[in-house]
Amino acid sequence: MLLEESLNACQKYFLDLTWAHWNRFGATGFGPMNHCSLDPEALLMLTSFVGQEEGRLLEIMGEWIHQHGSLISIERLKKLVKICEKDSSEAETRETKDVFHKASSVLGNIVFKFIPKTQYPKWKKLFHMEKFASPLSEVSSKRIKESNVVVQQNLLMRLRYLFGPGTRSDILYFVLVIDHQKKNPFNLEISSPTLARSLGYNMSSVHRTLNDFSDALILKKKAADDKRMNFILHQSIFKNPRIIEKCFINWFPIVRMVFSLGRLRKSFGTRFQAYDESIIKSRFLRFVSLCHDLARQACIPLKSQISVELPLKDVPLEQVLKMGPTLIKEICEFVTSAKW
Repeated sequence: MLLEESLNACQKYFLDLTWAHWNRFGATGFGPMNHCSLDPEALLMLTSFVGQEEGRLLEIMGEWIHQHGSLISIERLKKLVKICEKDSSEAETRETKDVFHKASSVLGNIVFKFIPKTQYPKWKKLFHMEKFASPLSEVSSKRIKESNVVVQQNLLMRLRYLFGPGTRSDILYFVLVIDHQKKNPFNLEISSPTLARSLGYNMSSVHRTLNDFSDALILKKKAADDKRMNFILHQSIFKNPRIIEKCFINWFPIVRMVFSLGRLRKSFGTRFQAYDESIIKSRFLRFVSLCHDLARQACIPLKSQISVELPLKDVPLEQVLKMGPTLIKEICEFVTSAKW
């Protein structure tokens, strides 16, 4: 397997992952479906990168933002942008830093082409609108299913329409998904540290919301003397909510994987043959190791292990280049499979 083939294979699996997420959010058409938890903010960032050469994907994002843009949490999106910007600032060269800035520009252009003008004040907290394209005078709805169909299929969207985008809707979504999932290999718990880390909200906001839910008898402490403030579901405000998510996953680390791939590709440019084999192995193995760590942070159980027992110079290049696509494929298959 050549370096370019390996990079393209990784990109394809990330593209499939992005499509699967949009299919859950109402994109018309066929294909795999995301059977894990949803994250619209992470999906916008994913799409702004992998969709740069996939015009239909960007149009779907634009139409969805036009219909459901009020559901986007600017607080979470800002947090994710800062994470990606920090990763970008630590990149080695100007070219690799440009990966984030180009994706950010793509997202800004789509946002201000498609959002209703009434939502400009909200988005100006994240973007300077004068830098981007003029809004479309008319937006079609050919690529997104009817709103009532999409919302009926998505618990998170219903909760955000009910409570608004913020800690209340997202914490309740997390609680209901965790309560529903059959396994919990990462020991996810309903506590302020876990929720702040998993959902990307401020710790104090999460803590206040948990206390409100406790006062409302939605949550209760695991034990009366539990000083760590761990909660369990006391009673649901929904009767038999339709939950098709098999488990909760944290999409922020997956976004970081995608941007890491972009930086890796940029670091090689278009002259793949000009690099020494040892440099290719070292950079690619560093990327695979990072993705493996990020998959654990995303709460995705992996069967494949990253192990190179021999000195790197003695490991065949093809073996190293296969590691990336194998790992990303496993992540994609876990997300799109209805079974655990």
